[in-house]
Amino acid sequence: ALRPEPEMPGMSEVLPYLHVSTYASWQAVGKWWWGLVQDQLYADTELKRTVAALKAGAKDEAELVRRIYGWAVDHTRYVALEFGIYSYKPYPVSQVYARRYGDCKDKASLMIALLRAAGIEAEIALVRTRRLGDIGERAVSISVFNHAVVYLPEHDLWLDGTAEYAGSRELPLDDQGAMALTVSAGVRSRSMIVTVP
Repeated sequence: ALRPEPEMPGMSEVLPYLHVSTYASWQAVGKWWWGLVQDQLYADTELKRTVAALKAGAKDEAELVRRIYGWAVDHTRYVALEFGIYSYKPYPVSQVYARRYGDCKDKASLMIALLRAAGIEAEIALVRTRRLGDIGERAVSISVFNHAVVYLPEHDLWLDGTAEYAGSRELPLDDQGAMALTVSAGVRSRSMIVTVP
């Protein structure tokens, strides 16, 4: 048996692996996943009221992004209830907003709904954190990812709603340099590397 050591490379980098998938491309994975996610991002009246309060007095878009990120981190707890389809699909953002907890994809979805309600383009990004290790570019499937964050293309900014002790321009070490698949409306999916601003 391989005994894990602190800070060792991920298992896929030290052990042989076999990955089987029916997807031909990352675009196909993104299209399938967007089909699960898109209806979950509906911003209801309560959520829009919160956005209006956060927008009040914000001097620019960067400050508004910080406020939305701060609100999502401070007002929702990380709790993973990943049963059945909800292992892949986030709960509706109105439900996450009302109960004030969710897993990484729930918190990312909530932030996206808040950002979009504020007029800021945001994409959900599925992430393969560094502890899992690198995986071949042709290992195309949803199962290679274990985390979800938000990507703001106009700001080239990544936001991790589970990072309670990080600012909006900081990322946990496990996210930095990790492989990510961004997914948004219009099924524009792309494989990227998470970078620190």
